[in-house]
Amino acid sequence: MKVVEDNHRYYKSLIIQEELNKHWINMDDGPFSNHRVLSNNHRVAAPVKINFKFKFFGHTVVNLTIATGGFLYMSPFLHKWLTATQYIAPLMANFDTSIGKGSEIRILDTENMFVVHWKNVHLHDQKSSKDDSFNFQVILLKNGTIKFVYKKLPISPYFISSQNHPVKIGLSDAYYIDKKGDSGIVRIIYEYHRVTIDKAKIRQRTVVILTPLPTCNLAEDCQTCFTQKSNFSCRWCSTLQRCSNGIDWHRQSWIANNCNSVEIMKRKVKCPMKPIPVAAIIAVVIVLILCIALGAWCYYGYSHPTSQLGMWLMENRPSQVKAKMANMKFWKQSTPAGDKYRIESNA
Repeated sequence: MKVVEDNHRYYKSLIIQEELNKHWINMDDGPFSNHRVLSNNHRVAAPVKINFKFKFFGHTVVNLTIATGGFLYMSPFLHKWLTATQYIAPLMANFDTSIGKGSEIRILDTENMFVVHWKNVHLHDQKSSKDDSFNFQVILLKNGTIKFVYKKLPISPYFISSQNHPVKIGLSDAYYIDKKGDSGIVRIIYEYHRVTIDKAKIRQRTVVILTPLPTCNLAEDCQTCFTQKSNFSCRWCSTLQRCSNGIDWHRQSWIANNCNSVEIMKRKVKCPMKPIPVAAIIAVVIVLILCIALGAWCYYGYSHPTSQLGMWLMENRPSQVKAKMANMKFWKQSTPAGDKYRIESNA
């Protein structure tokens, strides 16, 4: 078994050879759905909603798009150029599911795992042999881990033509900036990070595991924002109540709310004191009221010695109680049932 490890800023990648059986999800005997549109088409994508919240570059994703071309598109903003960025690509290529028998795209969606299986898919413009179908999966786990599992590759991804369609293996993410143009609002896409897996290292029975690393936007409060260990210089913007390094899906609002000011960029902003819980405040107030009431009660008794309260306090003041305890007698009597104690007082 050969293992190749690489640390990126957002993910750690692990390429493992000959571990197919350990990671491959067998859908032949279990429940799965067969997407009709995706399973008989070319250059088509279909949106789906998964059963759990998946973290992609630290962003929460529930709705994603499956493409016949061997990849998932992860952004809520749909456009024609899905292959450009914001993808999870086990093997992005010019696949055509209308070619060949048994060509289909299977989907398995559970509370902890989402799997897409490109089964017996063929390249639209490139044939390598009589049996030139591809079999591979992408697996998204609830903890944010991503797996690429390759069961059958008739040719190396390195030799797949990119003339009519991009060929990529890896991840990519971007943010958008909306600007006013002559004809209205123009949305510009900025790719800020890409994880590229070497296509030459991928062959049959290979597994790629992408483990997410801590990002700023995972922090939900100021204290965590500054103390969590990550590869980034995280900053807290109190206006947005958000932690970021300034480069994520919320880039435009970060700038619009002056979160890139000198004070914030230099991390001079201090976290505010955490508010005291209401329950704790109520408890303190009750204790104070009881103490004041007890003090007033004692003060009244000692300042009015002829009152019932004053006489009771005089009789039960500490010196009197100590004298009564001194006159108590104790003895021990053994009985078959065990040891028993009796207290007799002369008070």
